[in-house]
Amino acid sequence: MDKIGEVIAYKNYFEDFLKKQPIKVQNKIFKIIEAIETLERIPKS
Repeated sequence: MDKIGEVIAYKNYFEDFLKKQPIKVQNKIFKIIEAIETLERIPKS
């Protein structure tokens, strides 16, 4: 898929938050970021 957007983390806040999450939650966060970067419109549900 082509990227239509880009998510940029500010300083190290996101990385610190992500490291504290379990692997399953980290994977879900990455899927959401991927959706934000690739989908033109994000589905509501």
